[in-house]
Amino acid sequence: FAEAGALLQRTLEVEQRKLGEEHPRTLSTTHSVAACLANQGRVSDAEALYRQCLEVWGRIKGDRHPAAAATFFDLAGLLEATQRFDEAEPYCRQAEAIWSAILPTGHPKRWKLSSLRGGILSGQRRYAEAEPLLAASSDALLDAAHGSSRGERRSVIERMLRHYESWDAAEPNNGHAEKAEHYRKLLAEAPPYLDYLIA
Repeated sequence: FAEAGALLQRTLEVEQRKLGEEHPRTLSTTHSVAACLANQGRVSDAEALYRQCLEVWGRIKGDRHPAAAATFFDLAGLLEATQRFDEAEPYCRQAEAIWSAILPTGHPKRWKLSSLRGGILSGQRRYAEAEPLLAASSDALLDAAHGSSRGERRSVIERMLRHYESWDAAEPNNGHAEKAEHYRKLLAEAPPYLDYLIA
């Protein structure tokens, strides 16, 4: 990730100089740099770039532009991963508003969005609301036919495990521990993170 990040950063600098910060290609590369920083654990740097992308998209195209949806989604995912669930929710809703208008039901991006939304609700301890979103999206995303990468499948399993562990801690003896154990076993069988590079 470090080498890829350095290459992307150099590309971004060239595009900013030649195309300007508001060019769609520059914004796409800015988003990619942010995603790379997030994968390196540089959360604050990634968050700043995602927010910069959204500010520019909002200024030049409006905050409902389809190209902004991925940035709303990834920023919401970053905030969810750092347990800032209340902050994540409006960005997730923004992505949902865009993708639900342009993507058909059953599209992989909409399943990923449902999984993220369920993870945010679970993090807010709204377990019963999260359950149907997480269950349906995990079934779809863990199905190889949907083309999810190994990293995406592992992320879904981890989100399901956190959901049931947290729900069991809040409401023990309701079958949540058994479901958590199911996903714990799936996680143990999932490829390690390094395998994502060749997924």
